Amino acid sequence: MKAYSINLDQKKIGACFSGGGVKGVAHLGMIKAFEEVGVQFSAVSGTSSGAIVAAFYAAGYPAEELLGIIKSLSLTKLVRPAWSKKGLLNIEQLKPLFYKYLAVDKFEELSIPLTVAAIDLVDGQICYFDTGDLILPLMASCAIPAIFAPVPIDGKMLIDGGMLNNMPVEALVGRMDVTVGFNCNVIQKGCTDFSLKKNLERSLLLAVNVNVQHSQRYCDWYLEAPQLAGYSPLKLEGLDDIFEIGYRYAKDFLRQQELNA
Repeated sequence: MKAYSINLDQKKIGACFSGGGVKGVAHLGMIKAFEEVGVQFSAVSGTSSGAIVAAFYAAGYPAEELLGIIKSLSLTKLVRPAWSKKGLLNIEQLKPLFYKYLAVDKFEELSIPLTVAAIDLVDGQICYFDTGDLILPLMASCAIPAIFAPVPIDGKMLIDGGMLNNMPVEALVGRMDVTVGFNCNVIQKGCTDFSLKKNLERSLLLAVNVNVQHSQRYCDWYLEAPQLAGYSPLKLEGLDDIFEIGYRYAKDFLRQQELNA
């Protein structure tokens, strides 16, 4: 392995992936860049789309293979109206998808440790899952409020963990020698569109970004590609471009971290 500003040889390296909707595809590009220099993560954590990326990484999927799976799916067909006061869409439709591609249903069956974050609506607390059933916590971590109905687990009503901890790197602190934070929830500067839809979306992103700034202090390395600011987390467009942005940014980041031997 090349020499970097942080010595990675013989170290346990943990990776945490933020939520960010469709922009989570950038995580895959960044993973590819780390794969190319021989970095393998020993444990992973994530929230929302970052939890999905972390779960598939922990199941042994290379970055480009997961990108291929995402591009092959029609999420509009998979996720159908819930006809419920609790959410517009039914996240239950994702359950068979996770079972099919992950091929495991317990955290302990993954190749490396995984932690996912979700919020309990009952007591307003963040919940971390790293043992037992895998699929339901993964669904809960992705259950965006108002869009998806909450996911019930052990008496709790769980939703997307992003509002309280969009980058749960704390789950890796003390367990890993090096922690790497990947944030795709980049805020566009100089907003001029104040339509109701854009207003709601931007307000949500700003609120989420505050707790990412808190989590950043726990990261030895922190990656955030500014070019992602121009992409919506809710539009299934430009997946290859988003992947490439993540890849190029991480390549440049790793190049800058190299030490001259």
